[in-house]
Amino acid sequence: MNRTPDWLSSRFNESRPEYSFLGNFLTTDVAWQVTDAVGLILNQVFSFEDNQQARTIAGGVIQHTPEFSTFGQVRYVNALNSTYVDAG
Repeated sequence: MNRTPDWLSSRFNESRPEYSFLGNFLTTDVAWQVTDAVGLILNQVFSFEDNQQARTIAGGVIQHTPEFSTFGQVRYVNALNSTYVDAG
């Protein structure tokens, strides 16, 4: 069976299909504009080859003024068994 390498996150790039990494996966993207100033996102990649989540990302942004905003995100990568937190 041809498996997608563990370090390679499967994804399909709609604007440039030649850059896509194909595999047996399902990608889910959710974006919610809670208010004019607050937005939340969730992205998940489920690998049917491994029958588990390959990657999960959750984050948000707060627009304080037109010139100033803050953001935060948590990213879990199953192949590396690592969780990354980023804020700014």
